Amino acid sequence: MVLERFSLEGKVAVVTGAGRGIGRTMALTLAQAGAEVAAIARTEAEIEETADLIRKIGRRGLAVPTNVTDSRAVNRMVDRVTTDLGSVDILVNNAGGELGVSKAAVDVSDEEWAQALSTNLTGTFYCARAAGQLMQQRRWGRVINVACIYGIRGSINHVAWAAAKGGVLQLTQALALEWAKMGVTVNALGVGWFEGQQALQDQSERVESLKRAIPLARFGQPMHLQAALVYLASDASRYLTGQAIWLDGGVLCR
Repeated sequence: MVLERFSLEGKVAVVTGAGRGIGRTMALTLAQAGAEVAAIARTEAEIEETADLIRKIGRRGLAVPTNVTDSRAVNRMVDRVTTDLGSVDILVNNAGGELGVSKAAVDVSDEEWAQALSTNLTGTFYCARAAGQLMQQRRWGRVINVACIYGIRGSINHVAWAAAKGGVLQLTQALALEWAKMGVTVNALGVGWFEGQQALQDQSERVESLKRAIPLARFGQPMHLQAALVYLASDASRYLTGQAIWLDGGVLCR
C-alpha cells in the first residue's frame, strides 16, 4: 500500500529542459513511475528523442519546442499539453543552468545577466503560473523547481546563476504558501554535481578539486535523482511544501 502512493498512473507531467542530461533522466523517470510526459526545450530534435524514449517505456510522450522565457509561448505549450495529454498535474522546472556565464561580476554584460535571470528564474515563474492555474482548478498539483547549491551559497564567477537560483528558492516558498489551500505543493529539488552536467564538462580541469569538495567524494549519478523526484511528484509528498531536498553529496553540510 505504501508504494501505491508513489505511483504516477493517470498523471501528466511537463519537464522543461528535457532534451538531454538530468532533464531527460527526469522525464524518463516520471514515465517509468506511470506518468504521461511532455518534454519541453528549445531544440526540437533533442526533445523528440526524449519523447520517443518515453513511448518505448509504454507511456505517451509529447515533444513541444518552447522558449520558456516567452510567456506567450509557455501558455501555448500548456494549452498543447492539455489538449494532447489531458491535463498538467506535475511540472518540473529544470530549464536553465550556468549558460556559459562564468566570469567576474564586473565582466558580466547586461545581456548575460538578463539571459541568466530570464532562463533560470523568469522562465520558472512563467511555467509555474501557466500550469498552476490548471492545477488549482483540479485541486491537485505538484510543482518541482530544480535548484542548485549556488542558490544557497554564492560562488566566485557565478554571480548571475547564483542570484537566479536564489530567486528560484524564494519563488518556491512564496508559491507554496499561496497555493497550499488549493491542493498544490511547490518544492525544490536541489542538485549538486552530477555526471554528465555541462558545467562539469566545461570545467574538466577542476574535476578532481570539485570531487574533493564533496563529502561523499564522488559525483552523483542520474539514478540518484529518481527516488526523490518521484516522491515529490506523487501523492506520497502531499504534506511537504515550500521545502528543498538537496542531492549534493553533503556539500551544504560544510
